[in-house]
Amino acid sequence: MTVWDNYRKTIFVVNKLVKPPSSFAILTADNPGSNVLPKSVNKKATNALLQELHDLQCCPIEIRGSSRDLDYSECSYIAQISKQDALRIGERYQQNAIYWVDNNKLYLISCSAAQHDEEEYLGLFSERLMTP
Repeated sequence: MTVWDNYRKTIFVVNKLVKPPSSFAILTADNPGSNVLPKSVNKKATNALLQELHDLQCCPIEIRGSSRDLDYSECSYIAQISKQDALRIGERYQQNAIYWVDNNKLYLISCSAAQHDEEEYLGLFSERLMTP
């Protein structure tokens, strides 16, 4: 199974269900380029991402992108920012892709500048959202 196959199967876990904005990005700073890094390195990157999102005043909401069996997850944030800003942030944190949600429709978008126009529809966000 490829990294992209895993991205396509991701579910999202929140501690408390909240009504998300109508359009938003899901961003992470963990494991850039799909290279698993020590927790301390990921934590530092996550803190930097969170500060950047706070600076943009987009009221980030913590969410975990997770494998369906919950064996693997990454700290992520819902951020009500433009798709272009989300892609720039994804690139800055060396991520392969971001998730974009528009009116409950979930898309996977490559952070590679050459592939920004390629959005893969993955289904309804609400069908992949769960609480622990």
